[in-house]
Amino acid sequence: MEHAVGGLRDVIHLLRKLLVWPKTFAREGDLIGVTWPSGLLLHGPPGVGKSLVIRAACEEVGAHMRALSPTSVFGAFVGESEKKLREIFQGADDLVQRGEDVVLFFDEIDVLCPRRDRSGPFECRLVAQVLTLMDTSIAKMGHGRDLGRPTGVLLLVGATSNPNAVDPAIRRPGRLEKEVGIGMPDLDDRVGILRVYLERVPLSPEVEVEAIGRLCSGFTGADIAALCQEAAFGSMERAAGEADLSPLVLADFERARMVVRPTVTRGIVREVDWVSWEDICGLEEVKRELVRVVQWPITHPEAFDRLGLQSFRGAMLYGPPGCCKTKLCQAAACTGNIPLISLSCAEVLSMYVGESEEKLRHCFVQARLSAPCIIFLDEFDAFCAKRGGGNESAGSVGDKLLATFLTEMDGLEQVNGVIVLAATNKPQDIDAALLRPGRFDMVVYVPPPNLEERALILRYLTEGMECDGAVDFDVLAGEAEGLTGAELEALCREAYLNASSSLDRERPRLTQEDFEDALAAMSPMLTREEIETYERFRADRKA
Repeated sequence: MEHAVGGLRDVIHLLRKLLVWPKTFAREGDLIGVTWPSGLLLHGPPGVGKSLVIRAACEEVGAHMRALSPTSVFGAFVGESEKKLREIFQGADDLVQRGEDVVLFFDEIDVLCPRRDRSGPFECRLVAQVLTLMDTSIAKMGHGRDLGRPTGVLLLVGATSNPNAVDPAIRRPGRLEKEVGIGMPDLDDRVGILRVYLERVPLSPEVEVEAIGRLCSGFTGADIAALCQEAAFGSMERAAGEADLSPLVLADFERARMVVRPTVTRGIVREVDWVSWEDICGLEEVKRELVRVVQWPITHPEAFDRLGLQSFRGAMLYGPPGCCKTKLCQAAACTGNIPLISLSCAEVLSMYVGESEEKLRHCFVQARLSAPCIIFLDEFDAFCAKRGGGNESAGSVGDKLLATFLTEMDGLEQVNGVIVLAATNKPQDIDAALLRPGRFDMVVYVPPPNLEERALILRYLTEGMECDGAVDFDVLAGEAEGLTGAELEALCREAYLNASSSLDRERPRLTQEDFEDALAAMSPMLTREEIETYERFRADRKA
């Protein structure tokens, strides 16, 4: 079975036991009174291989597979769906009585057998029919064994990506009693899946499958299949017109990685512009802290395991507006090649009761599936303000959202591989429960640029502009005291517009006077009192 399915070792082992042991150890089971499990529920994200592993197991042991899907069961007339179900179960019972093994596979069982307390009369009738047929078929098989007949094995298997939507009666012992969650493949599983799909693909000698596996973080088995196909297309385009197909190189997989996106992150992961640490001038201490918090646990997990350290849960950046807090988080994600899920207040807050908390929970669920992953919360003070505000209605919603956030960050459900980054310019409004270790392990101050950093920012922003040789950025940086990075960017833009209006040329040459005029028209938005407020918060944190 392993040659057809990469990874999923635990599921393969369990399926072998359920299909082979009832016949191999039939006498031993009778002696000790064992009742063999009759059903299995597989649940996990789409594309992780639930259907594939069942088909591979049936092929290995020679069992008949009878698939039931919504399209094959649902009928247009009253009673037609129930009739189709009875015919399928009757066919499976006949095979079992002849001594042949049968797997009844319920694909998308959450659609076939939804919760009856949330369904209409049609779904309730269908669930009742399935329950009756399951019990009847299992009873027939047990009766045949009691009479000494050489009956086969009947295994009921359901697959779903939403197990909580399945009717609870289906999941009780005697029906689908075994439950196995198939999560996202880890590095070893991804390497195994890649070896299956690349078995007949010509690879360049320098290509390492482990290196490709590291590129596929957050990919399901179906995503990896699409990646290999896209890489093969790239090799075919490169070898267009040649007789032989050139072997695939690592660059083909890297290009395919830019095209194929993980299934679980589609619609939630933002496509951000590439930002490197070199694009952010200064703030070296903040950069080092972010590398420690975000990238070390992901790039060196074996070191954390060896030392018995728990990876960081998150970091909060605070400081005046326009000081690159958002850009720093983007650089941490881009340089570490980590998916970034960005949430804003407008996307989470809703007018309907409970919907805001549901959106936040869904975001964490998707992040766990695509781990390693970064959740970035901008304007964090709007999400998790201090509890007990003056407005009772707004405070109630905010308290519920905060409670949900606290539970998701360090509740009973593990969030390994998920790092939460937050940015705010009002740290004093954040609830104190969030700032303890184990939630936001690092609370980092992002100060306004100093004299040296302002000069670096001005030189970086004017790299694409034609400046006069007499322009002295050190002098301009001294005169621009109190300006943030965003204001310095506006200063350069205003200087360029001044030069464009005074010179009739496509690429005007910027002079010192242009910058001086732009600087005279600007005044710092950040006051000394505001800077002292941030400094006091920082001092209180250290104390």
